[in-house]
Amino acid sequence: MSLIEIKNIFQQDFTHTIAFLKGIENKINKEIDRLNHTKNQISSLHNQLQNSVVSSPTDFYVKYFPQRAIILADHLYEAKIENFRKLYDELYMKLGERAQEKYIFDNSAYLLVSKIPNPKIFKMFSVCTEFEDNSNLHFLSEGNYLCFICSKEEKLEAIQKGLLIAKEKYSSEPDHTILNVQFTGMFQWKYEIQIPLL
Repeated sequence: MSLIEIKNIFQQDFTHTIAFLKGIENKINKEIDRLNHTKNQISSLHNQLQNSVVSSPTDFYVKYFPQRAIILADHLYEAKIENFRKLYDELYMKLGERAQEKYIFDNSAYLLVSKIPNPKIFKMFSVCTEFEDNSNLHFLSEGNYLCFICSKEEKLEAIQKGLLIAKEKYSSEPDHTILNVQFTGMFQWKYEIQIPLL
């Protein structure tokens, strides 16, 4: 603001000055929230990249996950750079007005793969860390998942192999598989396949 604008504000009565200062305080708080969100996204990417430097398991392993609240994107069906950019915009649009105030995502991208009867329907989604009731909210079951790290090219073969292991070794025939996108570089990623052991 110019010095003249500041002078004009402070020459008014206290009611106007207090309202003006409160408005400035609200703008600063919103900027702090935006910067904290950006910092969390950078920290999440940093952790993903650092974890990818550690050698990945070369075989299937079992991993426990708590119940996860998710929102599915209606129009994003594959992991690609332009879809990563669109994911949160689509999810917030789907959730409606003031969604960014009510829902916080874990800054990861996933694909839900439906088994009909072979893996063929993919839908992108993200996990909510803060949320309120909404008809678009779905929940992934708590429990053990059969997991495997693979490249983009290996994913269909790895899903088929994992489903076979889940059936033969764990007597589990889930109707879906989850692919967690794990970045290994700026435009590179691999997947952690997660098959629920029901």
